[in-house]
Parts: sequence; C-alpha cells; structure tokens
Amino acid sequence: MKKFLKLAIALILIITIVISTSSCGLLMIGLLSGGLDDSDSHRIAAEEFYELVNESKGHLDTLAGDVLNNWYSCIYDDAYNNNIDKAIEAAFTENSEIVNSIYENDKRITELYRELNSGGEFWSEAYDTTLAYNTYYTAVMNVSNKTYDFYLENVQEADYALSVELKKFQAEF
Repeated sequence: MKKFLKLAIALILIITIVISTSSCGLLMIGLLSGGLDDSDSHRIAAEEFYELVNESKGHLDTLAGDVLNNWYSCIYDDAYNNNIDKAIEAAFTENSEIVNSIYENDKRITELYRELNSGGEFWSEAYDTTLAYNTYYTAVMNVSNKTYDFYLENVQEADYALSVELKKFQAEF
C-alpha cells in the first residue's frame, strides 16, 4: 500500500509537470506579434495570466507532493519524531523559494484577472480558471486541521479541476 501511494503521487506529479510545460513560449509568441490594440493587449494579458497560473500550479504541485511525502513519512516511517506539524513545516521550509514564488505570482495573477475581468474576450475563461486556481491554492497551502486523507483528496480534486480549466483557457488562444 505504501509503495502504491508513493507511486501514485509520483505519477500525478509527473503528469502535472508534463501538462504544465506543454505551453512554454505562448507569451513570447504574443509579444513578438507586432502592434497592440485593445484586443491584442487583452490577449497578451491572457497569455501572461495563463503562464503564471500554470507556473504556480507547478509550484503548488511540488509543494503538495512534499507535504504529502513528509506527512506519509511521519505517519508510517516514524520521521520528524512522529510530529505531523514538524513534517508539514519542513515541507514548507524546504520549499521556501517556491512558496515565495507562489505568493508573488498570486499577486500578479490577481492583477491580470482584474484586467481581464474589465472586458474583452477572455473574461469568462479567466473567471473559471481563477476559481479553480484559488481552490487549488487553498487546498495546498491551508494544511492545518486536516487529516492526511482529506488533504490528499482535496489536493487531487482541486489539481484536476485546475488542469481542466487551464486546458480550456489554453484552447482560447
């Protein structure tokens, strides 16, 4: 069972990384396309929004994987002196650069969402993607007062929902 769970988590992370990296370069293509009107400006904002959400999703995937691995090790391998709080704290500490990047990206994602929400062709997709992103962000970052199984289930469901919304958003380009 332990090996299956670790293998499942590793598989989820690999799939997520493949999905996350499949759209590199979209922002640069938009930037090199020439003069800008309102439609082009919204397209560039949408592309930056997509790239940042996609990047943050990758960071959240990494963090969630480490939280789950540490938590699992704490429960089944007697790591972290059997202290789940220490195991979770260690995952956040080990990924402090990723956590900081998530926070910075989150600020810019909010700004871009407001810009896209002000009108244009991408506002509906931005809304759906933002809801899914916020759900995933919350599922990964808010660990306290949850059981391992509850955290894992919430993270997996939110991860899937965000992946679907990102694919739909990407299809609009």
